[in-house]
Amino acid sequence: MMTNSNFVPTAPARLSLLVLCLVGLIGGCSHRVDAADDGITVEHGRRVVGEYMSETGFYQSITVTNESPLIKFKSRYQDIEVHESKYYGKILVLDGVVQLTERDADSYNEMMAHVPMMAHSAPKRVLVIGGGDGNVLSEVLKHPMVEHVDHVDLDEGVIETCKEHFSWGKAWDDPRVTLHISDGAAFVRNAPAGHYDVIIQDSSDPFTWTDEGHTVELPSSVLYSEE
Repeated sequence: MMTNSNFVPTAPARLSLLVLCLVGLIGGCSHRVDAADDGITVEHGRRVVGEYMSETGFYQSITVTNESPLIKFKSRYQDIEVHESKYYGKILVLDGVVQLTERDADSYNEMMAHVPMMAHSAPKRVLVIGGGDGNVLSEVLKHPMVEHVDHVDLDEGVIETCKEHFSWGKAWDDPRVTLHISDGAAFVRNAPAGHYDVIIQDSSDPFTWTDEGHTVELPSSVLYSEE
C-alpha cells in the first residue's frame, strides 16, 4: 500500500487510489531482456524492444523502425528511451520497460483518469502523482470543471522528453497546471487534509527483478510500503 501519513483523502480520492492499485496488480512487474546499447534486440531479423514478466513467464516485443531509438539517455533516476513503431507510433521505455505507445496509451490512461474524475460530483482540485509521460494529466484536463491540477513527478527527464516527443506534451502549458519536480510521497505528507477532490497515482513499479531472480528496488519504491 502507499503510505499517506497524516493525509486523509476524500472518498473519490480513495477510489482513485483503489483503481490504480488494482491496475498495478494486474500489470505486474517486468524487465527488459538482454539488449544492445541502443535498447534494441534483434529477433528473426526484426529490430524489437521487448520485456519479460517473470511471474508469468510472458514475453512481449514490438518491432521498431530503423530510426529507433529517437532518444536514449540516463536521467538521475532511470534510463529513458523513445522508440518508434510503424503500427504503434512512438513508444516510451523506462528502465527497459514499455510504459506506453501513442496508439494505445488511451486504453490504460483513460481508465486511470476518467473513472475517479467522474466518481466526484465536482472535481475542481486534482493531484496527479507520477505519470511523467503526461497522458493522465492530459485526460484530467478534458474535464471543464477542473480549476487546478498539481502534478508531482520525481524525474524531470521523463517530462521534458515527453513534452518534445508526444502529441499530448502541451498538457503542462495549461494554466490550470502547476508542475512540481518532487518526491510524491513527501508532497502528499505535506498536503492539507481534504485539499484535493481527486488524487490519481500513476507510478512505476516499486521494484523489478534481474534475470537471476534478484529484487532491484526502483526510485518509485518511496511511494509504497507493505503492511
